[in-house]
Amino acid sequence: MKFLSFFKKHTLLFSIIFFFVLITTAYVIKIKKSEAALGLPFGGLVLWEYPCTCSPGTIMVYLSLPRPGLYAVNPTALGPLLFLDKVIAPGSWLLGSYTPGVQSCIMYYGLTCAPFPVLGTITSTGTSL
Repeated sequence: MKFLSFFKKHTLLFSIIFFFVLITTAYVIKIKKSEAALGLPFGGLVLWEYPCTCSPGTIMVYLSLPRPGLYAVNPTALGPLLFLDKVIAPGSWLLGSYTPGVQSCIMYYGLTCAPFPVLGTITSTGTSL
């Protein structure tokens, strides 16, 4: 009985706490759903590739249409997420997903290393060769 009288006196406080827990739970669920996505889609013909001199195993590829631009990719790190013929070379077509804004291609500039600006890092891809 004491709890019910305490609850009746502090109904506004319990309502605020309930609302806060409800909003927090909804926010956490939304974050978990967004983390499940692998990235944005991309595709195109590999026109040229160049090794990232300060990032072992990482290469920079330039793709033509429909999603032109520079992308970084580490074929050895992709492992099971590199599908089909597993060859990333000029003349092959790529289709997959990438994480935008990740600057994983690091190049030597004189005596130091710095990130080379790319559109993002390829997280999964299939090839045509």
